Amino acid sequence: MIAGVAIALVLSLPSLAAARPRTADGGTRYTHSQARAILARVQAVVARKAGSTAAHPGPVGDLTMELRDLRLALPALDRDERTLALGLLGLVVPPPRSSCGGLFDAAIRTTHFCVHYSGNAAWAQTTADTLEHVWAVEVDAMGYRPPPPDGDGLFDVFLQEIGNQGYYGACAPAENARHSTSSCVLDDDFDPAEFGGAPAINSLEVTAAHEFFHAVQFGYDTDEDTWFMEGSAVWAEEQVYPAINDYLQYLRFSAITHPETPEDYAGSTSSDLFYRYGAVLFWKFLSGQFGDQSIVRRVWEYADGDRYSLQAVAGALAERGWSFSRAFARFGAWNTLPAGSYDDRALYPAPVWWQVQPLSRQHRSTGYQAVALNHLTNSAMLVQPVGRLRRHTKLRINVDGPAIAGVPGATVQVRRRDGTVHIVDVPLNAAGDGSVLVRFDRRTVGAVVVTLTNASTRMTGCGTDQTYAYSCGGQSLDDGLPFAVSAQVKLPRRR
Repeated sequence: MIAGVAIALVLSLPSLAAARPRTADGGTRYTHSQARAILARVQAVVARKAGSTAAHPGPVGDLTMELRDLRLALPALDRDERTLALGLLGLVVPPPRSSCGGLFDAAIRTTHFCVHYSGNAAWAQTTADTLEHVWAVEVDAMGYRPPPPDGDGLFDVFLQEIGNQGYYGACAPAENARHSTSSCVLDDDFDPAEFGGAPAINSLEVTAAHEFFHAVQFGYDTDEDTWFMEGSAVWAEEQVYPAINDYLQYLRFSAITHPETPEDYAGSTSSDLFYRYGAVLFWKFLSGQFGDQSIVRRVWEYADGDRYSLQAVAGALAERGWSFSRAFARFGAWNTLPAGSYDDRALYPAPVWWQVQPLSRQHRSTGYQAVALNHLTNSAMLVQPVGRLRRHTKLRINVDGPAIAGVPGATVQVRRRDGTVHIVDVPLNAAGDGSVLVRFDRRTVGAVVVTLTNASTRMTGCGTDQTYAYSCGGQSLDDGLPFAVSAQVKLPRRR
């Protein structure tokens, strides 16, 4: 892990539903007070920039999303506020230019980029070369559409001293439109003294990959959900530079360490805004589950229209014969798999268990254990065979979930002592009930894991369409749903 390297930085945002309300037809609607709050936060960024004289350890927020929100909030501001907002947007990230370089503008022109700089020409060239590599992977190899072109057909990147303010880089849409041109700003040297000691080239590479992916996103749908935009941007940097593993720092704020936090949570305070970055795990799961990174691109292609985040995910999954509820249940199980199960799993933190239950001949049942799950969360129980259990011993898992179609889910992992894992989906009936019988022979089984899932995507206050409408400003219909599970040892009959 590269300590201190982070990306797309800004002040904290409220939770997803409160931050970006939508109407049922998909259009963003801010109240005047909400738009003014966004404007005030960007003003604070500029004030910080003007008064900054020393390095700030660590990231201070998510600048790209804040600038995006301010651009989309312009219609809700009055005339004077709108003029101020436009000035701030251009000050933080200069808008795209129709020409590359000039008498008073040093710039490096490459095949796809115009890198504007003042100062270190050698580092500017390194930045330009890095950006071309990012383009080659994200656009040419992975098949994403390039950002919408501006006047000269080159994507503008500006190098400025922003590391001493706690920022690595940011991109901003130039239009209040679904498909928008954009430009980016990156730190002008990534001095390790300002970035937690991380090598400058590492900080540059992951930031360039992450921020350019935001520019790509603005070509699909500028007005998308924060957890989707940031989680998939972290995923993209890992695809371009897999050896750096910068994303590992965000797993302290992920479904592995906080399975009780909804996957779409965007963070509401400066201390927990990193959940939006920790959402990278969901995209790692999708591309890993199908052995195909193009599924994430397919989600973005579905998002280019009236679909939003989870609805786009469901569309991409349906093409592969999967439901969203099944995939999210498997995601919960994936987050608890043992080290060595897949690519970087050995580098991840240990899973957080809801319960750990040892069972033996003397203590054969857990009894029904109850837990309440919010939308897009999981909860896992670890059941361990102990003592002398005869060969062919079985374990009966009984699940009692809510009677809501497509919402409850349950999976069972049988962890064998040879290191292999067998995963079974528990079939649930219309009442949300189901059971499975699995091996529990201590000679061959080290543990059984039961993962419960609330895969709800339903919200209230979203007009007539109450499915997948997480940005409409409503509340979840399915938070705090009751689940119960029991595990009971079934000893073999004596012969």
